[in-house]
Amino acid sequence: MAHVKLTCDTRTIKNNGTSPVKVAVAHRGQYIYFSTGVDVLPFFFNDGRIEGDPNAKQFNAILRKRLGEIEDALLNIERTQRLSSLSHKQLRELILREVEPERFQKKPSLISDGFEHQRANVKYSTALSYRLAESYLKRFVGERKYADLTYDDLDAKMINKLYDYMRKNVSVNSAAIYIQKVKSVFNYAIEEELTNNNPFRKLKLKRESTRSRALNIDQLRKFLNVECDYKEREALLIFELSLLLLGINFTDMYHAKPPVKGRVEYRRAKTGKAYSVNVGKRAKEVLAIIGGKDRLIQARSKTRQAAIIRTNRRLAELSERCGKDFPTVTTYWARHTWATLAASLGIPRVVIGAALGHTWAETTGIYVSVNEANIDAASRIVEEYIYENKRPSNIFEAIADDFVR
Repeated sequence: MAHVKLTCDTRTIKNNGTSPVKVAVAHRGQYIYFSTGVDVLPFFFNDGRIEGDPNAKQFNAILRKRLGEIEDALLNIERTQRLSSLSHKQLRELILREVEPERFQKKPSLISDGFEHQRANVKYSTALSYRLAESYLKRFVGERKYADLTYDDLDAKMINKLYDYMRKNVSVNSAAIYIQKVKSVFNYAIEEELTNNNPFRKLKLKRESTRSRALNIDQLRKFLNVECDYKEREALLIFELSLLLLGINFTDMYHAKPPVKGRVEYRRAKTGKAYSVNVGKRAKEVLAIIGGKDRLIQARSKTRQAAIIRTNRRLAELSERCGKDFPTVTTYWARHTWATLAASLGIPRVVIGAALGHTWAETTGIYVSVNEANIDAASRIVEEYIYENKRPSNIFEAIADDFVR
């Protein structure tokens, strides 16, 4: 009989640091792996057993049962067939038919089920990427065929054609993101042993450097003073408020509460990190126009998605009004623009990073002291530059006397 053992597969490390324990069957110089459903920190696994884990007793019972099932399956297969004549795929399927017969009585797993599983376990923005990726795949193969599309129906050639199809509709980077979402669905299916097919094994996708999404000072002043009606003015003020509040994104602005004691306190949806931003002179004027009673800004749309689509559509119309070569501005440009202007004024990178909530700024903070006063000063300096064209003569003194370079 082929050699069978339990192994901790450290090629896969999950977010909590655990790796899956698998049954490895040696066959023709390689191993075939079977899931046990047990994940464990690698240092708890020793010589085929789990030791030190709080659930070691329960886990070891599961592992012994799974190991025994696969050993029995191999014995049954050896009675009727020569193992050496079987390919890895054939032997794997025969073993699974022995230990999980119900699995082969069902229809093959559908890719649509995989997308549904992936969307259910991520944040809204990531779920939206999965939804868009699925919609392109659905249009590529046709809705009727997609309803019965299984993991075994796609090969590397079709994935490349899918990528080319996406490229006709979106940028290189967006197409790469959507293809990665399809790959993630396959990775989930492979991990759960729903398929052995991996059409992404040798796939390499091109990416482009992300173009700048920041207005320079002249473009910004032109944009803030463009002629507009009251509806377009509301969109422009939303963009301006985002700029003045250190590039707060639309989602966080939409859900944030009104200022308390001159500061906007919110938790960023993308990272969960808490922010406290000073409301300067111009930001107060903007909030007097578009501020809400229960929210930071008035919510005129039923959903956040509808509000951002409406706002960006109006910002695009205002961008066209600024001239033929003027970039198409969205709400996200406010964040990049604030950072770019701050850098042009000589504000240290670590202060800009702390203001934007970058994790590298926290690491740098071990050596450089950056506090709320530094960030408030940086916000004031950028605001004065935009509206009064003032530049500080000594940027370090302007930020804070106790700032350590």
